[in-house]
Amino acid sequence: MKFKAVIFDLFETLITEWGHEKYTKRMLCADLGVTREELDVYWKEKSEDQYIGKISYEEIIAYVCEKLGVVIDEETIIRIMEKRIKTKATCFEHVLPEVYQLLQDLRAKGLKIGMVSNCSSEEVRVLRASKLCDYFDEILLSYEVGMRFKEYKDALRQNAK
Repeated sequence: MKFKAVIFDLFETLITEWGHEKYTKRMLCADLGVTREELDVYWKEKSEDQYIGKISYEEIIAYVCEKLGVVIDEETIIRIMEKRIKTKATCFEHVLPEVYQLLQDLRAKGLKIGMVSNCSSEEVRVLRASKLCDYFDEILLSYEVGMRFKEYKDALRQNAK
């Protein structure tokens, strides 16, 4: 069988969130002045929606604050988003050279290269601005297509039957 394409998942395949500072939920809680338990109650209500484009990261923060009765100003949201985006951008600053070489080798063999990822709004922004995007013929991101990829895979299997 001759292959025509290779599809990669993004996180922990092409890039990693490990090995550098992350903007964690604990840090988010400190910035909002809430406990992790308080945040989690309402975050869980919307967490799936953030990966399928129904709500942005900023909107989920505003939703949680509204539910908790926390007044949050625009400056705080901007600072939180800067921290979150910086964390995500750092992942793209540490792409292993071997990853770029592999992608170049696959392209040289005439293969199409695709990427899939379950991403939230700020992850999409950082990815689309990265040089990694230049290596792919097609990129499917859950936030943009409105479906997490496990659901997408299951839907394809159902349609194939």
